Amino acid sequence: MSNKPIVVFYHATSPILAHGLTADMYRKLCNRFVNMCWSWDLEVVHLTTDPDESFGCVRIVTPGDSKDIVYNREKCFTRYLKYFADPNKIYLFTEPDTEILKMWPALPQDVDLSLLYRMEVFPHISPSWRLCRTTALPFFESILTYMNSSPKGRDWHGDSEAFNKLHTSMYNGLVNPHVTEFVMFDKVRIQFRSYEDYMKPRCTYMRHYIAEQKRELLNKETRDAKAKPKSPTCKRT
Repeated sequence: MSNKPIVVFYHATSPILAHGLTADMYRKLCNRFVNMCWSWDLEVVHLTTDPDESFGCVRIVTPGDSKDIVYNREKCFTRYLKYFADPNKIYLFTEPDTEILKMWPALPQDVDLSLLYRMEVFPHISPSWRLCRTTALPFFESILTYMNSSPKGRDWHGDSEAFNKLHTSMYNGLVNPHVTEFVMFDKVRIQFRSYEDYMKPRCTYMRHYIAEQKRELLNKETRDAKAKPKSPTCKRT
């Protein structure tokens, strides 16, 4: 089994746009993300509700209302892991407004799912980075169940409530977010990693450009346009 993960992300053009970005800007973020993953020789899978949208990588379309952005992400992630993922491979479920800085430690053989934990932010478990095997499916299904059962489950922050409820049900909080700890949830062995190492500015492995920072990432892409990524050996369509 290869430890190199297949990267999975969700995007569909939506009438709901945030932080003053246009639909074209979001598409540029996705194109940048796919090319960045290829430059690291990583396979990429694009999940979407839009049959007309494509970024040149493997694409799987799931019916859904494009305005339900966060809900669709969880629905597509769960469906992919259940019906399309290979039990012999590792997957990274993440966001297209991220930048890989350094390859992260592999998923341990005795762990089903690695999540990022942040002490100071709600929800404490970040939805933006999930490294896993197919055996992590019960976790994904539980998030979707929480969202389906909530009147606000399809709202923009419907995932925050779901992740918080799930965290409360499986663990009472970490004493120190910089210490790697483990917990069992519905037969899924979960490893917590430090959010600060992965998503914040000046982190080690992968930076997440949130809110208005997306413009910074687009500007960076423009400045780096002359740097061509190496030809990928991973699957393209």
